[in-house]
Amino acid sequence: MASKQSEANSLGLIESLYNSVNANRNSVRSNYSFSKKSMLLMPKTRGFKMASLNIASVPKHIDEIRLLLNDQSPDLICFNETRLDSTISSGEMYINGYDLVRRDRKRKGGGACIYLKNTVNYKNRKDLVPPELEAVCVEISKPNSKPFIVITIYRPPDSSTEYFDKVEEFIATIDSLDREFYILGDLNCNWLQPADPVTKRLKTFCDLYQLLQLINEPTRITETSSSLLDVVITSHPERIINSGVSHLGLSDHSLVYAIRKINAKTSRKQIKIIDSS
Repeated sequence: MASKQSEANSLGLIESLYNSVNANRNSVRSNYSFSKKSMLLMPKTRGFKMASLNIASVPKHIDEIRLLLNDQSPDLICFNETRLDSTISSGEMYINGYDLVRRDRKRKGGGACIYLKNTVNYKNRKDLVPPELEAVCVEISKPNSKPFIVITIYRPPDSSTEYFDKVEEFIATIDSLDREFYILGDLNCNWLQPADPVTKRLKTFCDLYQLLQLINEPTRITETSSSLLDVVITSHPERIINSGVSHLGLSDHSLVYAIRKINAKTSRKQIKIIDSS
């Protein structure tokens, strides 16, 4: 009984904080509810829990992020549009129990970062990331399985379709390592509009590298539009127990998540023949 009361108090605190923050915002939040169910980042399923959110400024929301991670405790969470630069130290963005890996734009706006539990054995693979991309790449080692890679990418909305040339170059490098991998982030192309040239380009290289996009509902909702901009793309969908969207109301985007099996056995990938003619 005490445990249930503690959980109720915690959810109530989060709800109170979120309502207080959103009461001061001018943007429309009519599509975001603040029920106890919506306060959960993801289902309470056993597994390695990954999430991603376009936060529109980590510094602006750092107190809410700290409260949220303390309560929900995902293994890894990615943020896009971090709006961090050299004037803001990682110490200022510290969250108890988590390490921060960041890629700043070095100018106002943009940026990407990943918070990982400090119990996760990981390596920052910045050596794999093309300098043109706002991306963070980490290689994670778990007992009884080969390492796997988690990437977050933020694609600015004014980028041309050629931006995906560098994304594809990046994915080709990862794919050549024969690693299971996951891409989470706001790619600013609406997956629900397959005829759009940018979306078509993304879908094309997903098909080329036999990748699956797991999110199937809108991640940004306004009074006049509904779009799926935030994705979870993987080379090994069979290792995901659950995935979906949580409408938290911290920004004008919703959070996306995926839960990976803890001890996913690694099998050799099927050899792919790519016709380059």
